[in-house]
Amino acid sequence: MTAYISRSLLPVLVSKCSSISQKTYIVLLIVSALFLSPLRPVLFAQAVSATLVGTVTDKTGAAAANAKVTITETSTGLSREAAANDSGNYTFPNLQPGSYAITAEATGFKRETRPSIDVIVNTTTRMTLHSSRAVSQRRSP
Repeated sequence: MTAYISRSLLPVLVSKCSSISQKTYIVLLIVSALFLSPLRPVLFAQAVSATLVGTVTDKTGAAAANAKVTITETSTGLSREAAANDSGNYTFPNLQPGSYAITAEATGFKRETRPSIDVIVNTTTRMTLHSSRAVSQRRSP
């Protein structure tokens, strides 16, 4: 198709122009179209990311404020960390779709881990982690 445009269409369009500026404009327009056509799929590509959100709570539903939440993509081993807010909510935006392990840790709580959470493209996955209160160990005198 590129050969067709350059050999047959371009000379016809240029010959019908009455001024040099029109000829220059048409040549630049066609050359630009030829160079940009391979980039077209890239220019219109859609985002392929996902979001993981959730809440860290105890068994009664009370928030685990400022919990450290870590996610690890199981296929690559790459990890990201976020801190839960005062309500126990956390967010991991712009994730690559895949399977993630998620761990929550907070002072006064036991560590809670989910080994496999599937995060799907262009979706928001919600995962609530219910952690038990840590039992304090007392030493006997």
